[in-house]
Amino acid sequence: MNCSHKIHFVIGCFILAIFLSLTGCGKRPDIVDPPDGADPKAYPRSYPDISTDPSGHVNPQ
Repeated sequence: MNCSHKIHFVIGCFILAIFLSLTGCGKRPDIVDPPDGADPKAYPRSYPDISTDPSGHVNPQ
């Protein structure tokens, strides 16, 4: 591999890393359908949900 190929490889990896990091920043949908059999008024809801937390409290991080 000569120097020119190495530079192209590094630039390509850098562009790919930026592209993949941006794809993780998805946009939240406006409407979220609840699972089958669930209360439609419960969705969407905030997490963590204290009522389903086994410890009974939220630990801020």
